[in-house]
Amino acid sequence: MGRDAVKCRPASRPQPVVLRFLKRKTGYQCGVNPIRPIDVVIMLMLRVATEHDRSRPVAWLASELAVSSRLPYESLQRLAELRLVRSDNTLVAPAFLTFIESAAPYVFPVSPGPIVGGMPTASSAAPLTDIFVATEGELAFVWPDAEGSLRGATVEPLHRSVPALARKHPQFYADIALVDGLRMQQPRIRREARKLLHGRLAEAN
Repeated sequence: MGRDAVKCRPASRPQPVVLRFLKRKTGYQCGVNPIRPIDVVIMLMLRVATEHDRSRPVAWLASELAVSSRLPYESLQRLAELRLVRSDNTLVAPAFLTFIESAAPYVFPVSPGPIVGGMPTASSAAPLTDIFVATEGELAFVWPDAEGSLRGATVEPLHRSVPALARKHPQFYADIALVDGLRMQQPRIRREARKLLHGRLAEAN
């Protein structure tokens, strides 16, 4: 096992939701929650990767996310060991859906913050805007972003690179906005985001 590989031990006692998921999928439990917010971003970015991008995933992801190569390298190691990403660097959609539906509201919860200018997300972004039609005076949800045109309550993105990635990759934008919908505390937003995300991943896999 290489220096950066994830070291796990057999699970021995009940764990929080994400860790129970990992035990069920792999039979092993890491000493701390191995999933990080950037891992979710990377899983969704693999959906927009070309075959060439997937042949050099660390370099491509480091460039796209504007991070050091160590971060995507370690992330892909974790995701491969947890069987969320295949050996060809494609997303295992059924496993991702099981994970994100259970984990998002608890591991990556949203507590909307101050009103700022930014980029729409969750129920304020497509495809959820087809269901949640904005009315005058209704609070929007946004990622803080200097280039954003909408004012709304702050939703902390899963990684600082998310707004720039969303502008560049429309498919990623729709996916990550739905994941933000799952992170919300409003049951109806979570319910509709779950249905739409299932539909989007079923079409691609």
